Amino acid sequence: MENFNYKILIFSFVLLLIFCLNAFSKSNIAIIDAAGRGDINQVKSLINNGANINQQDRVGENALIEAAEGGHIEIVKLLIDNKVNLNLKSKWGRTALMRASSKGYANIVKVLVEAGADLNIKDNNRGRTALTYANQRGHQNIVKILKSAGAK
Repeated sequence: MENFNYKILIFSFVLLLIFCLNAFSKSNIAIIDAAGRGDINQVKSLINNGANINQQDRVGENALIEAAEGGHIEIVKLLIDNKVNLNLKSKWGRTALMRASSKGYANIVKVLVEAGADLNIKDNNRGRTALTYANQRGHQNIVKILKSAGAK
């Protein structure tokens, strides 16, 4: 009987551990989703409750990339204020600066540049940089911002 109780105790502990890890993982993925939707209140709440702001999903997307791509400047600033890694790359090697440059969000590009984002990181596909993306999409205002900051 004692052996049976011990097994139940171990089994219960393992289930609790799985539950806790799953809940933690969901809160970390939730921050990526909330940032992409522009839900700043949820992003703040998740940060205050310990979500990992550098968490990446299965394709390497993270909260900063999603916020930059969605044009959500206040979330970008919030993440920067909370010391997000500015240079995390997705599975394809794209960064938040590349996404903002590609989409034409000059205000977000300025914020990322001022915060110290690496201007010359290359993606994994064709070796494109934020400058390349901006130039290819005709965002000359962003090209000027990036070049004046030292992009090559």
